[in-house]
Amino acid sequence: MVCLEFGCTPTEADQQDVWRVNRIMSLRRFAEAWAQVEGGVPQNELRKTEGLETLLLVKMKRAKGELD
Repeated sequence: MVCLEFGCTPTEADQQDVWRVNRIMSLRRFAEAWAQVEGGVPQNELRKTEGLETLLLVKMKRAKGELD
């Protein structure tokens, strides 16, 4: 997965910080979900991903005034 995500060899992937790689991948999924929602993709066509779940949680907390 790391090789596909970052375009690197398995050897290069093995040398990366696991936490950082997972964080970057998570942020990328969040950004993709954001782009879909802001781009007007119909709800029934949104890909059900962890990024979308996080995005919906953030939007709900903002609506409740829990986040700026």
